[in-house]
Amino acid sequence: MNTDIFKTKLIEEQMKLEAELRTVGSPDQSRTGQWQGIKSDLDTDVADEGEIAFATESLETNEAIVQTLGVRLNEVVAALGRIEVGTYGFCEVAGEPIENDRLMANPAATRCKIHMEK
Repeated sequence: MNTDIFKTKLIEEQMKLEAELRTVGSPDQSRTGQWQGIKSDLDTDVADEGEIAFATESLETNEAIVQTLGVRLNEVVAALGRIEVGTYGFCEVAGEPIENDRLMANPAATRCKIHMEK
């Protein structure tokens, strides 16, 4: 299988995900490859309850977005790793090749159509 097209798609998606993550989060220095939501620089000693509530809600929203984007980024990075070691494009359940149209739709797929729900 020629993986060049999939590698290109995965690298493009990785760059987009990282750019999106930078708008709502920052790399977690204590955990490699992990991100954390951007915290407000609000001074809680002088802020009123409304400002504190808004900052808390913003952080929770950012954390949820970071969580979702982070999961997808990890899937993309793992797929790029599989390309490098030559295991890309094979179903993790049955070991059979994953259908080309499935990989075109989701280049980070780890399962064929038959096993994608299991």
